[in-house]
Amino acid sequence: MLFSSCFGKDLGQLGEIFSIVEDDLLKVMMNKLQYLEQTGELQQHQQYVQNKVKQRVLEPVANKLPETVKQREFYYDPTITVEEDLSDSRGNIFKRKGEKINPLNIYIFKPAWLFFDGNSKNQKQFALNKLKHHQLKLILIAGKPLDLMQEIKQPVYFDQFGWLIKKFNITQVPALVEQQGKKLKITEIELEQCNIRD
Repeated sequence: MLFSSCFGKDLGQLGEIFSIVEDDLLKVMMNKLQYLEQTGELQQHQQYVQNKVKQRVLEPVANKLPETVKQREFYYDPTITVEEDLSDSRGNIFKRKGEKINPLNIYIFKPAWLFFDGNSKNQKQFALNKLKHHQLKLILIAGKPLDLMQEIKQPVYFDQFGWLIKKFNITQVPALVEQQGKKLKITEIELEQCNIRD
């Protein structure tokens, strides 16, 4: 077998060497902030950010759903299958992998939830009239929740990012979600087919 010998050796300097003259990043950022503060740009930017945040709170980004054109009723089963054994802090297993859990066995889904577009005059009127006769949790998919809360003097919720309408597969509004046995009944309500004062 052949082995090649490797020896390190100083080959000398082949080019000019420069020392690193880069400014400290933290110092650069602090200088930039001081400059922005002196010119008033920092305060302008802070005001801009505050206004954007305030606007998002007063009127969150709307979810785009059409008004119900054909009434539809369907069911959502909240049952989940346990993916691994669940145990308490002492190691006692209280649910085995593969078992099914339905939260409606221990939790009563009350009051019903009404999803609607707060920017629609008809849907808002329908929701407020329904609220007079039924206990409901109002959930906006679009509109101004704080304004409506002040108007009716009770909590109003907003489906941020459409998480709930996606979970329940709601495709039209207004839509009512209520418990029926061990499932949730979802009704997308066609306003023309019902009295708006119902």
